[in-house]
Amino acid sequence: MSCAVHRVPQRVNGVIVGFDRPDTLVAQRDAIRRELDKIAVVEELPSAEEFRPPAVGLIEEWDTLLTAERNAIIRQLVRRVALIRNGELGEDGLIGIHPVWEPDPWAPLDAPLADGATEVSATTSAAELLPAG
Repeated sequence: MSCAVHRVPQRVNGVIVGFDRPDTLVAQRDAIRRELDKIAVVEELPSAEEFRPPAVGLIEEWDTLLTAERNAIIRQLVRRVALIRNGELGEDGLIGIHPVWEPDPWAPLDAPLADGATEVSATTSAAELLPAG
C-alpha cells in the first residue's frame, strides 16, 4: 500500500486551490479498503476439546470450590446465557447457553466464518464435553 501525498490548500489570487478532487479521494479510499481486506484477520474458534479439562475439573470439584472460583471457570466456558421469554409473562421461557467454542449465534449475519469453520445450528450438549464412562 502506498502512502498518498495530499496537497495542502493554498490561496492563489484570492482563490483557494490545492484540494484533492472528491473522485480522487474516493478512489484512494477504495484502494485502501481493498488492501485492508487482503490482510483482514478472522479469529478461529477454539475446539471443544480445549475446554474439556476445565469442564471436567469444575464438575469434579464443584462442592469444594468457592462461588468465585466456580464463576471464574464458568466464564471460561460460556460466552452468554440467554433467557428467551415466550408469552406475555414468560411462562414458556427458554434458557440458551452459548459456549465459547461455537460460533456466536448473535453475531452479525455478515461476519465471516474462520477458515474451516462451519455454521452450527444447535449447541453442543454437556455429554459431548464430559469423558465417556
